[in-house]
Amino acid sequence: MNINEKRLRHLLYRYATNSISRKDFDELTSYIHQADSDPVLFEIMEAFWNDLDSSKADTSAKDKVYRRIVSDSRFRDSHHVVLKPVKKQSRYIKWYAAAAVIVIAISAGLYFYRSLSVNSPESNVARTQTRPKPSRQHAGQATLTLADGTNLVLDQSQNGTVAIQGNSSVSQVNGQLVYINSGMRSSAENLKNTVTTPRGAYYQLILPDGTKVWLNTASSLTYPVAFNDAERRVELRGEAYFEVAKAPLNPPKGGKSGNTNSLSFGEAWMPFIVATANQEVEVLGTHFNVNAYADDPFAKTTLLEGSVRVSNHKQQVIITPGEQAIVTGAKPEISVRKVDTEEAMAWKNGYFVFNNEDIRTVMKTISRWYNIRIEYQGDMSGKTFGGTISRYADLDKLLKAIELTGAIHFRVEDEAENNGKASLERRVIVMP
Repeated sequence: MNINEKRLRHLLYRYATNSISRKDFDELTSYIHQADSDPVLFEIMEAFWNDLDSSKADTSAKDKVYRRIVSDSRFRDSHHVVLKPVKKQSRYIKWYAAAAVIVIAISAGLYFYRSLSVNSPESNVARTQTRPKPSRQHAGQATLTLADGTNLVLDQSQNGTVAIQGNSSVSQVNGQLVYINSGMRSSAENLKNTVTTPRGAYYQLILPDGTKVWLNTASSLTYPVAFNDAERRVELRGEAYFEVAKAPLNPPKGGKSGNTNSLSFGEAWMPFIVATANQEVEVLGTHFNVNAYADDPFAKTTLLEGSVRVSNHKQQVIITPGEQAIVTGAKPEISVRKVDTEEAMAWKNGYFVFNNEDIRTVMKTISRWYNIRIEYQGDMSGKTFGGTISRYADLDKLLKAIELTGAIHFRVEDEAENNGKASLERRVIVMP
């Protein structure tokens, strides 16, 4: 292949600065497809990626370019799998672990690494992205449990009214559940509905007050059909992202025009409370994520916008954008730390982020989404993994990519191999 190094570096720069045209992007793509067979081309790309390390204008250049890469929908349909190189590995591994993730890793939609720096606590509001339809391994639909216990399957491809609860009409519009109140007072605030997502599925809904909720896989949210005049309280199991609508108190507490609540500024607003097993999260109107799976030892609340109060049976803290509050079981202390909000919101944007986490934690997260059963053989102590993974990568390709790190191996057993019993689950054996 005849390579014009100056031209290639120009195209890479244009992509890195988000100023590339459609024509130039197509030209760059043609280079990408040659990278795994042309060492000269690979070295040019690798050199460009390494040059980002010396960027004096922006010390987080690599992170920002990388984040753009993993969210670039133009690469979503490619099936390449590329890893970032690890020193002291063979040239073969290094080749397929191309450091030129500026283009190669992204063409995978699947990028793994051993030590990517994710230290910038930027508080970017999560983006909503178009997601591909789930594959067979992601089969399963959310369900709505009505106040009388009736369970309804929520088919996201259908629109229209699904139920009447009190004076509220419950409809599905463009794949999300919407509550429309008649405005008449009734006992509807005593009626509760629950939306539940199975493993491998997610769902969006708009609550009666206009609050938007994105419910992650293997999660449930219980809420009143109509909120009362004092507070808006919901119960969460699992993980959800909330964009809370502000709602004025009617009348304000104590008959005053203001509210002494430390989260309020001036006008009296009705608090919105998310209750989980070991904590309560109280807000007025803000964007935040709550991760509180029952089989995890902790609950994490990450704030993107506004202000949030997190409390347990002993303590309460107020966090600001870019901070995360962690409640660990029945421990009295609530810890607060600065975080990369994009990392916390990765699931909503269509990918996972693992920051050198224990392999058991990694596989637990993967198992929820892919609806697989995990078993371990051998010693897993000290086995960690870091990387960003598209939630729509094929499971087999994903596991093979992790194996390229050399630390972990897998054996997958399909339904027919699982003790001769038919099952919707696949079993993945994890071995050192």
